[in-house]
Order: sequence, then structure tokens, then C-alpha cells
Amino acid sequence: MPLPRPARSIVARLFLAVGVPTAVVVVLLGVLSFRTTADAIERSLARELSSVATAAAATINPSMVRSVLPEEQEESRTYRRTVEKLRAIALSTGAARVILVDGDGRLRADSDGRLRIGDPSPRLKEDR
Repeated sequence: MPLPRPARSIVARLFLAVGVPTAVVVVLLGVLSFRTTADAIERSLARELSSVATAAAATINPSMVRSVLPEEQEESRTYRRTVEKLRAIALSTGAARVILVDGDGRLRADSDGRLRIGDPSPRLKEDR
């Protein structure tokens, strides 16, 4: 049985008075929680990256970075020692991979030992 005309008007007004403000509050709370969570994740990631970078800077001698040359590849003792140190850093910090790059953004070593020396860093340009 359909509602009489005045009753429909009351239902519509009640919906507008309660439903619309409720929907607006729910949307605003969702946006606020998303922004807060995204900011917290970014801060946490920044702390993690900073701790890995600090560990790497304290462990790796800058002269080692300059001495790992593309011509030597994996045969060099310096390269193998650098990869071992990067693996130790990755294990101690919980990082999935630690990559050592020079000032030009070229790869010098990675903790997995899979990337070629002298190649551009795979993610460095994206992350800048």
C-alpha cells in the first residue's frame, strides 16, 4: 500500500535531515583515516629507509664504491666483499634488498648480486 502524499514528504525530509549528514560524516571520516594512515606509513617507511642507509654508510667505505669497476664484474675480491657486507646489512635491518649506487645513479653492487655493475639503478629514478 503506497504512502499518502504528506507521509512521503515526511520520509523524504527525514532522509535528508538524517541520511545526508550521516553520509557526509562517513565520507569525511574515511578521507581523514586514509590520509592519517598514508602519512603514518610514509613516516614509518622513511624511518626504515633512513636506518638502512645509516647502516650502509657506517659499514661501506666510500673508496670501495669507487673501486668496484664495471670491467671487473663479480670476479673482483672487492666486489664480493662489498656484496657480503650488503647482505649482512640486509639481514640485520630486515631489508629485502640493499643496493649500492654511485653519484651518477649507476649500480656498484646489490645484496642479491644479480644486477650488473654500471647499469642504471632500476628504481632510483622512480623514487626521486
